Amino acid sequence: MSLAIAAHSLSEALENVLKPVHVVVDTPSATAEMTKSNTDNDFLNIFLYRVAPSTVHAAQASNEPFFLRIFALLTPFARRDVANGDGDGDEGADANDYVDLQILTDVLRYFHENPVTDVMHAQDGNAGTAYRLHAIPQAPEMEELNHIWTTQNSAIGYRLSAVFEFSLVPVDPLEQAQPATPVRSAMAQVAADMDRKDEAFTGFETDFTAFPHLRQDEQQQWDGPEHLPTLLARRDGALLSDLNVASDVTSIALRLAGPTGFRAVITTSYRDEAGLELAATTSRRAINAVSLDDISSDFDHTLEIPANTTEIVISVRGGTATGGDLALDRVGSTITLTVEQTP
Repeated sequence: MSLAIAAHSLSEALENVLKPVHVVVDTPSATAEMTKSNTDNDFLNIFLYRVAPSTVHAAQASNEPFFLRIFALLTPFARRDVANGDGDGDEGADANDYVDLQILTDVLRYFHENPVTDVMHAQDGNAGTAYRLHAIPQAPEMEELNHIWTTQNSAIGYRLSAVFEFSLVPVDPLEQAQPATPVRSAMAQVAADMDRKDEAFTGFETDFTAFPHLRQDEQQQWDGPEHLPTLLARRDGALLSDLNVASDVTSIALRLAGPTGFRAVITTSYRDEAGLELAATTSRRAINAVSLDDISSDFDHTLEIPANTTEIVISVRGGTATGGDLALDRVGSTITLTVEQTP
């Protein structure tokens, strides 16, 4: 629908300016036939005679919109009973009788004053890609004009016309890529050096991301910044996010870091070989350290492993200072434990 909507929008815009001139999107020969039977109206014909790609976009995917340039011949057709200085012997004709030239002048004036159209959409109902058309006057060679007119009825002589390029017209794919959702929070663990590791955590400014640090949905609203905590497992002096555990283990050593004064919500999911959840527990813990290098963030996390468990996923999300929990999809980090069955 993109080309049809663009052509219709152009014709409507011109018809509003040129009233009572009728604007027709068709071939010049078709409009010429209309003027033979309709002697009460003047016409402006918009003939879209060429379509060209905007350029080659090497990184463009097939599920993204592509853009076109369209070229149009704009030709006025005045009423048959109006003198147009065409040698019909009307010695009393003055400038007002050159209706074709008046219409063409109005068209040129309009696009000079309005080289960029109002916002359009590539699909009906203000759906699809939003865009504006840029009207660019063209001066094609006479050879190109001759090719255009020779495609029309031989009974139509050459008529003075204007040629414009209108760009760019988007064409939306049937299955379009969905844009990424806005960033709602950020997690940062920056440690280029540890010279200032003992300094107090000052927190992030509210402009840390492009959007305010407020979360609001149908059920809940948070009044504080969303800082996601980080959780890692400890084993043999290393911090890990994936490790193996025995099926009879009852706890695991973890290290938690984030903004002090906030809480962490720790969810433990026990899953079988098919990935089905057998059980889940949730616990809440105060965040005591801002850095994963601080041993005060160490604690032992209790495990209650059901029979047939092959995988344990421990995830952490934030809690606000006022006592609320961030939504389930606001996960800061995840630890995966592969359960090894003991003999």
